[in-house]
Amino acid sequence: MRFLERQLQTDSGPLDLLTLDSEKRACVVELKNETEEKQLFQGIRYYDWVKTNIAWLSRVHHDIDASAEPRLILIAPDFPDELRRVAKYTTLNADGALSLKVYHAFAVDDKEKAVICSDVEIGEAPEEPEIPTIEDKVEYIQSDKVKQLLQNTIIELKGKGIEIRPIRGYGMSGFYKEKRFLRLYPRKQWFVGKAMNLDGEWTPNVQIQTEEQWKGFFEKEVKPILEAIDHR
Repeated sequence: MRFLERQLQTDSGPLDLLTLDSEKRACVVELKNETEEKQLFQGIRYYDWVKTNIAWLSRVHHDIDASAEPRLILIAPDFPDELRRVAKYTTLNADGALSLKVYHAFAVDDKEKAVICSDVEIGEAPEEPEIPTIEDKVEYIQSDKVKQLLQNTIIELKGKGIEIRPIRGYGMSGFYKEKRFLRLYPRKQWFVGKAMNLDGEWTPNVQIQTEEQWKGFFEKEVKPILEAIDHR
């Protein structure tokens, strides 16, 4: 790591240190002598300035590779849990461009002091859970009769211009003209329906096992909402 600038003026204030790593990447180094939650946000502002002005900086400091992604390094005596959690979900962390380093200062003797920095493990954001497809959700039903009923129901809804989208778990949402108004939840021996009523509140769960029950639910709960959306 080679020193380039100290207290470099930016539109967000003075940047503590601008350095160059062995891969010729510009590094924003933000220093704190106390634990502070806002350090990450402050560092990101400086990082944004450096990335925006990287072409100009590479003309001033010829060793900077303007095509390489800059890095952000935060150094402090410790980092709050909140900062660590937020850091985990930043794109900088996902790209390997963010480092957290804790420093330990101590006296060697009466005249000398030393500082040791150690890396802090940020970790990775958990992967998004895989959402089962509509086909997977339908297959969850064990009753062949109810399974066929739900398949026919989905075809009927699509024919009326209603888009059925899978959501987490085994639920599905129904959208009409981009308005979400319907939810369907497969169960082993039936499926559950609920709709958003004209007051904008969700109706109680309705257990559906037969075509007659579905038609009753559609006429009472679904059809009025479709008509209301059409007349908005």
